[in-house]
Amino acid sequence: MKINERFKIIREKTGMSKPEFGKAIGLSTSSVYFIEDKKTKISLQTIISICEKFDISANWLIFGKGPMVITEEDYSFISWYINLSEREKGQIDILLKDFK
Repeated sequence: MKINERFKIIREKTGMSKPEFGKAIGLSTSSVYFIEDKKTKISLQTIISICEKFDISANWLIFGKGPMVITEEDYSFISWYINLSEREKGQIDILLKDFK
């Protein structure tokens, strides 16, 4: 299962429509469609938003490993990411662009 499929699973488990889910995580409705249809890649900022908003494990969302529910390790990762500069966040996004 790919990250786009896990993204869709989360949205469906919330019971939210694509527009509602997009609004909740700071994306346009079209971005939600594109991510679910594998036409665009999910950004690290979007991953962080999903994990924070819905207590989803970053390890599960990115790699498909471990429990779907957030762990203490994920809270540490989110805290680390939030404290990065915009330049550092951009560099991480570049590294993740080729990750499937």
